[in-house]
Amino acid sequence: MTPEPFHILDARGKSFRLGELRRLQEEAAYARAVLPVGAITQLQSSVGLVQGPPDISSGGNTSTFVGASYYAGDESIPNNSSTPLTWSVQSFDTSGFVTAPSANIVIPQDGKYLLIAQVEWDGNGTGRRSIFISSNINPGPYPTSYVQPLPATYATIQQCSGMLSLVAGEIVQVSVLQDTGGSLTAINFNTLFSISLLGD
Repeated sequence: MTPEPFHILDARGKSFRLGELRRLQEEAAYARAVLPVGAITQLQSSVGLVQGPPDISSGGNTSTFVGASYYAGDESIPNNSSTPLTWSVQSFDTSGFVTAPSANIVIPQDGKYLLIAQVEWDGNGTGRRSIFISSNINPGPYPTSYVQPLPATYATIQQCSGMLSLVAGEIVQVSVLQDTGGSLTAINFNTLFSISLLGD
C-alpha cells in the first residue's frame, strides 16, 4: 500500500506534497528560501532525503586517487642485458612517484598497487623480448612477459601487468631484455607504465 503523502504548509499556505519524489529537489529549494530554520529541520528529518553535499571538514568522502603514468624516450637496449627503462615524460603523477628522468618509481604509501608496463621494440625478427616489473624489497615473483618478435619490418609491442603489495619508500623498476645479437631501440611514446593504488 502506498502511504499517504506527507504535506507541510509554509507561512503563505503553500502545500508541499513530499510523496512526489521527482519534485523533492524543487520543493526543498523553495523550502530553504521561505521556511524558518526549524521547519526545514523538520522537513529533513521527516523525509531523510533533503541533503546537501557531504561535509568534507567533518569526515565526509575525501578519498583521492593515487597514481601516475609516464612515457619513456627512445632508448638503446644492449644485447642480452637486463636494462631498467628511464621515465622522462609525465602524463600525470599525483604523489611524486618519479623524479623524471629516472628509472626509479618510488612508492609514496603502503598499499596494494596495480602496475601496467608496455614497451615497443624497433623492428627486428631475431631473438626474444622480455619485460618485467621488479622491486628493491619484494623478492618476487614479478609480473613478466616473454614474446617472440614480429618479422623485421614490424615493431613489436608487449605488455605486462600485476598487483603487488608495496610499502612506502619501496623502489619499483620496469626492465627489458632482448637478444638480437646487437643493440635494439625501445621506441618512445608507446613505451610506458602506469601505477595506481587500489587500497590498503
